Amino acid sequence: MPHSKFFYIEEIKMDRHITSKLRFFYILFITLITPLFADEKLLIFTYSYNRPDFIEIQQKTFNKFLQDDYTFVVFNDAVDPIIALEIQQKCKELGIKCIDIPQHIHKSHNPSDRNGAVVDFSLDKLGYQHNGMVILLDSDLFLVKEFSIVNYMQDFPLSGVAQARTDGEIVIDYLWVGIVFIDMSKLPNKESLRFSPGNIRGINVDTGGFSHFYLSQNRSVPIKYMNMSYVSQAHRDLTDATCLEYHQTQEFPCSHIVEKIKEQNKFDDKQIKYILDGGSTNSEFYLNAHFFHYRCGSNWDGQSREYHLRKTQFFNQYINAILNE
Repeated sequence: MPHSKFFYIEEIKMDRHITSKLRFFYILFITLITPLFADEKLLIFTYSYNRPDFIEIQQKTFNKFLQDDYTFVVFNDAVDPIIALEIQQKCKELGIKCIDIPQHIHKSHNPSDRNGAVVDFSLDKLGYQHNGMVILLDSDLFLVKEFSIVNYMQDFPLSGVAQARTDGEIVIDYLWVGIVFIDMSKLPNKESLRFSPGNIRGINVDTGGFSHFYLSQNRSVPIKYMNMSYVSQAHRDLTDATCLEYHQTQEFPCSHIVEKIKEQNKFDDKQIKYILDGGSTNSEFYLNAHFFHYRCGSNWDGQSREYHLRKTQFFNQYINAILNE
């Protein structure tokens, strides 16, 4: 029986003496066709330890400001069984996929070690298998302006915030794990991208530190680095002697300073108001002020209950203002 074209090609593929030309066309075919089957939805991961209230706020801000289709997944790493149940119930109430972190993966109770372990667990569990964008976000990091991650990531397989630790001439560069965008359909050697902390060449690195190995071994991969702005610095700049009248007049009498700071940091008026009213906190804005980082939401730095009550009060005022505009 004569061979069909299909069986003839199959026989050639099985032949160990396959020609280099056929290899070339096969690789070309895979290179051109694979991106067409990339998953369209973003896969957003967050890691909840002690603030179930943040889960709902993250979902609300995604729904309002994210211009891409997405699936939201919460990895539940609570130690306290009561809080763990609250996180599960909140996710069920909101229709969010919740995955409990098996506590045996933790070899240490150090916050940085725990964070790195859950991020690597999430990539092993779901991230590497997703043929599209995977977004890693701290549980206290929120989208606060309209934004398309897909458009932002054009021509880049990886984006994040540059971080480094140094000792003399030794520089250990890596990605901070609080906000990372990964296009799994384009990133080469993706399963070697890890985010645990540890010691590299005698230098201690925090969570995200082990991404240094990926960066150093894949120098040709283009990375789109994000900028950031410290709320504490902006607050100092805005409350110098020429701006103190703001609190009395409820206007912007020092408009030249305000406009300069707005332009430098891409702040809008609501962000300026938050910075002025909320005081000098350790919060941050990322990526031209499109993302807000409450910071230390897990209270790893041991702040008082009163500190977080006040901080949460001003944060909620800001979030309600942008959600209701």
